[in-house]
Amino acid sequence: MNRKLTQFFFIISIITGSYNVYSQSNKSYLISDNQQDFINDLIQPKKRKYSAKKIANDQSFSFKLNVQNQNEKNLTLIGTVNGHQLSSFSFVKTNNSLKGNIILHDIKKAYTLYSESNGQVFVQETDINKILCVDFKKANIKDAADTGITFSKAAPQLESLPGAPGIIYLDFDGELVSGTNWLGGATINAQSPNFSNEKIIKVWKIMAEDFRPFNLNVTTKRDIFDATPKHRRMMCIFTTTRDAEPDSGGVAFLNSFASIDSDDPCWVYNVEDTRAAGETGSHEVGHTLGLSHDGRPGEEYYSGHREWSSIMGWSANNPIGHWSSGEYPNATNTEDDIAIISDNINGFGFRKDDHGNTFDKATAIKVTVSGEVNANENFGLISTRNDKDVFSFVVETGNVSLSFNPDPDYPNLNIQARILNKSGEEITLSNPNGLSASINQNLTEGIYYIEIDGVGEGTLTTGYSDYSSLGNYSISGNYIPRLDNKQHLITYYPNPATATDKILHIDGITTNDYSVKIVNLQGQVLIDAIPTPEMDVSKLSQGLYIILINNKPLGKLVKG
Repeated sequence: MNRKLTQFFFIISIITGSYNVYSQSNKSYLISDNQQDFINDLIQPKKRKYSAKKIANDQSFSFKLNVQNQNEKNLTLIGTVNGHQLSSFSFVKTNNSLKGNIILHDIKKAYTLYSESNGQVFVQETDINKILCVDFKKANIKDAADTGITFSKAAPQLESLPGAPGIIYLDFDGELVSGTNWLGGATINAQSPNFSNEKIIKVWKIMAEDFRPFNLNVTTKRDIFDATPKHRRMMCIFTTTRDAEPDSGGVAFLNSFASIDSDDPCWVYNVEDTRAAGETGSHEVGHTLGLSHDGRPGEEYYSGHREWSSIMGWSANNPIGHWSSGEYPNATNTEDDIAIISDNINGFGFRKDDHGNTFDKATAIKVTVSGEVNANENFGLISTRNDKDVFSFVVETGNVSLSFNPDPDYPNLNIQARILNKSGEEITLSNPNGLSASINQNLTEGIYYIEIDGVGEGTLTTGYSDYSSLGNYSISGNYIPRLDNKQHLITYYPNPATATDKILHIDGITTNDYSVKIVNLQGQVLIDAIPTPEMDVSKLSQGLYIILINNKPLGKLVKG
């Protein structure tokens, strides 16, 4: 279903003004002595004679203004540069300051525009890759025929974190985009890729797991996007309409997520393959959050090694796609992806920690009376490289068999699991090759702790560090638990008793789950009762007795 994404700009056509600048230089060049004259010449060139100082003959700009928007705070001017295909400019005036960008896509050049306090307007050439994702790799892989049921009126309604302040909206149903910085404000009628529901869910799962550590909701619900402030949301459009960047697999403006001046979507054109679609989506949204490309000398998009790859490089061919800080050899970009995504500029941060990392804040494992530990009840999230999740469990003597598994579909987390005793001593550790871990260990009666950590594998040349080994996990298996999985200290007193003691006090048990037998040394049962905190033993004569306390649901003797 097509919807129109627009900023409700007033459209102006065939309006031009010419300005001359040097190219191929980091030097700033004056193009106007007066900011307001510069703006007026863009808006009404026929009423004024442009008189800006000519500073060079190397490069000349002739602007065509297409969009003008005035609100309480800003004046926004958007248009194209005559003579350059896929060119655009966007200038914003706030108070007495003018700033913006000029993009000449056909010659791969870009300029920043700014004004000084005295009103003069300057331009400076900048790296186009700092403004726009240019020439992102096209996928050369395709899914087998998508035979699933294609959605008709709406995509499956999916959310990765309902209520989160940041929104990434995945658009699969086509979109009419107008008045944005794309193509200088021109209209783009983006067609639906006609994904099946199954393929939509898979693409959503890839991106949801990539952004799992953050306080972001990756969703297909349009109403959530519409209700979110534009500086806390991003629309990611999956389409076969490549108007914004015909020769690319996807495209986005850098740092556009948190912009209060624009509402520019990002685009995914790699739609033939499910993995490529999802990873391209994460890549382009990454740009909008402020990330640049991960490459090596002579290689703009590093495709990784063995099973690992960087999302901001090319991550569609390897099983693991991670955010990166340029730890791999010969990296050309060492920016801290995770710190940038979660910074104050983007404004959403990390998810709230779901499990404590110390014994006193440990989460008790949920276990059935029969000893089953189910994955759908025992799960968590490793959200940073310093995050560790601790669980507690109490066992009877016997074997403990536990499996620790990452997200079942598109995992990013490599799990290390440890069993610790109450003194903090390591009983056993599992960190095999691969992403999962498992423990089979005989344990004596008592309380123990499980520590879950995200770890790396191999070296930085052959594998990866724990930097982005993040994501969901689950715990499953079995062991013989104490009832309700808590450490119970069962005590009885007085012990020894005197002839005047007629009451036996028993602490640490519940009447419904235990039975008590008191037997003499010949094995004769003298008392067989449901225990109470105070039991009458006045009929027992002086002597030595054995107290047998039995856990009825488990059928186990727990104290003798």
